[in-house]
Amino acid sequence: MIDATGHADIAVAAGADFRNGRPWDGFLHRIEHGPLRDPAHIADISQSYVRYPARSVMMAVRESRRVVGDYTLTFDDALAERLFPDAVCRFRSNYDTHWPPNAGQSDRAQDWIGMLGLWRRSVFGSIPYRCLLPRGLDGILVTAKSYSVDHDALIIARMQPDLEHLGEAAGIAAALAVRMGVVPRDVPIKRLQEELVRSGVLRTEDVPHVNVADAPPIEELFRQDFWSEERADSDPYWAARHVRAPEQAAECLGTEQSLDAMVELYLAGAPALPVLRPILESPNRAAREEAALLLGMLDDRTAVPMLIEFLKERNPRTFRFALPKASSRPSLPLYWSAVILLGRFQEEQAVPLMLPLIADLDECPPALASFTIVALGRIGDSTAVHAIRPYLRVAESTAVADESEHFERQWAIRTAAARTLAALGDRSGVPVLIEMLDADQALLRNYVHRLLKEITGQEIEPDRQAWDVWWRKRSEDGTMSR
Repeated sequence: MIDATGHADIAVAAGADFRNGRPWDGFLHRIEHGPLRDPAHIADISQSYVRYPARSVMMAVRESRRVVGDYTLTFDDALAERLFPDAVCRFRSNYDTHWPPNAGQSDRAQDWIGMLGLWRRSVFGSIPYRCLLPRGLDGILVTAKSYSVDHDALIIARMQPDLEHLGEAAGIAAALAVRMGVVPRDVPIKRLQEELVRSGVLRTEDVPHVNVADAPPIEELFRQDFWSEERADSDPYWAARHVRAPEQAAECLGTEQSLDAMVELYLAGAPALPVLRPILESPNRAAREEAALLLGMLDDRTAVPMLIEFLKERNPRTFRFALPKASSRPSLPLYWSAVILLGRFQEEQAVPLMLPLIADLDECPPALASFTIVALGRIGDSTAVHAIRPYLRVAESTAVADESEHFERQWAIRTAAARTLAALGDRSGVPVLIEMLDADQALLRNYVHRLLKEITGQEIEPDRQAWDVWWRKRSEDGTMSR
């Protein structure tokens, strides 16, 4: 069976494990305009068809269930441009999310499109055969956008030509399995790749370990009763390309070529740290700023003094990866990036500098409010409670056509505020979350219910009335703070 439903419907019905949306809140990659809906949630999608028929065709087509396979392709795999020994498909795309940079994204995504401004930079990679094989199930291959991939990597490795190639790979693998009399998991990888090269799905340079010239035609193989070959070792991988040494890349910081150099140094990881630290003393201000940002993203605390400086100065510098005749997005201002990174470092001295950023609800941009509230929660300073509480009620009326576009102010700030306040010992966000159990969107209801259980420790069903009764009782007996 090949499951090409796009929602892993068949595999999940057969018992396959799956993931849906972002690991922490379940929200899906959104479309540009339209309802914020889960296409795999029957009640949610049915309600939208009935209430908003003109918009229903646009619902969350970018992401649905993602099956858990023998291997899960990750965003780190994509950034490293890893070429797997069992590769059956190559992909190329930018980080094509329609979400603007926000506090709900993973740290890696915030680094890539938020702090470096690399929304438009192409990423190349490969999808291993193991991603098509649901863990624990035989006799089924999952293709389309529901193969085994994490939320961040999917938005890169899901373009239509790539998924067409992935579907062709699944079809050839299924044919081989049938003719050989084996389950898909036992199809010889080398033999599969030979046919994928023949069909044009892969190039010879994509599978250097395969000798296509020596492979018998697939028609000849199909006349055989059985084919036996030891399965390829699936663990090793190698980078698809090589970049300059960190020392060479660092020479370009503070110049017109700095962004390319920053990408290389960021991807180099720990080996870049001893090269970056001395640049903090450089007379070149731009180079110092770039080195501090990179050190912060690479979790090196030597960046803290300059990040504090970014915050004090409200440093507005941004970066932009631009392409001719293409739209682009600048990075976050450096002082916004400083908020995020100082939150990751749990830097208490940053709290007095962060609080003024969110002092005016009308002036603070919604995304900055979320970034700051989340950072304050990571730091854990209870003096921030008074500044965060007003954001529990920040919201504005949003038409269904713009549900996803206005996510930040409509829902993200309030849920971030409620969660951060609870982490700081204040449960005043609980009644706000209870109100949101009546939200029209299943994605939001599910996340709010998860937060309520996390904050209160109560295993109450996602029913507004039941939670209201529980909260009222706690308020009456004076235990609502516990």
